[in-house]
Amino acid sequence: MARVIADGKQIPLDQIKVGERERPVNDAGVEAIMSSVQTIGRFLDAIQIRKVGKRYELIVGNHRLEAARRLGEKTIRATVWECSADEAKLFEIDDNLARAELSALEMCTFLARRKEVFLRLNPETAQGSAGAKARWQNASDIDVTCIEADAENLTDIDVHLIEPTDCFAEVVAQKRGVSKRHAHRLVAIGESLQPKTIEILHASSLPVTLKDLTEIAKLHGEEQIGVADALVHGPATKVIEAERLYRQMPAPLPEAPEDVALRKLTDIFNRAPMVAKRRFLEILWSRHGDLMDQEADSRQ
Repeated sequence: MARVIADGKQIPLDQIKVGERERPVNDAGVEAIMSSVQTIGRFLDAIQIRKVGKRYELIVGNHRLEAARRLGEKTIRATVWECSADEAKLFEIDDNLARAELSALEMCTFLARRKEVFLRLNPETAQGSAGAKARWQNASDIDVTCIEADAENLTDIDVHLIEPTDCFAEVVAQKRGVSKRHAHRLVAIGESLQPKTIEILHASSLPVTLKDLTEIAKLHGEEQIGVADALVHGPATKVIEAERLYRQMPAPLPEAPEDVALRKLTDIFNRAPMVAKRRFLEILWSRHGDLMDQEADSRQ
């Protein structure tokens, strides 16, 4: 169970580790905080960190932490928690969900990530709910356009899997103005998007709408990634156009057998320890040295 072990404590910046974050630092946000601190003379809110051994790991407040570093601060005011990595991740996701400037992509992926982390922390909530898991955990098999209609018939267990705590319901309903039915739809979309697809869509200079995400989430495998890439980097402005462009692209040529063999040999050689590599080269030279010399002479 998470608990606060120190509140308002000044922590040295060099003792705070920033691990993998759900959302990257935005320079404009950091500069706004720096301007506020320079005007007011202090940070308004403490950052949230957790104790990990003799050091600390950031939970919430990456922009404030970066602003403190750029301002040349040596310490920062923090609330210190004793909690697990999954509990810390849940705090971070909830903090992101409470923000007003989330994009449709961030909303879908954050909600899906929150469900994943919550189920790891509370595996008992998934027991006895095979029907719910069949519908919601395997979201790639769902026609996401039907999710809102299907949500009318959800059992209490189904809702609990997607919306397991009052905190979650408050973040989604109050902060985001999203109904329970709509939350199901957002989670299913977020679960359907592949990591590479999300990475490509995050790089888009144009806003990716919920309608775009709904259509992309229907696709599978390489097609989903290819259509997302065509939408972000190609001339298409709509998913239907991106699908048409992707399907018109020529299929990659099959690899020649000798190229496949060479790739496999190279991969094995690269992964072998240095001692094995030296012995292999010695054997290769002793058996095929003449052939290798002839090949070298033919290239001169």
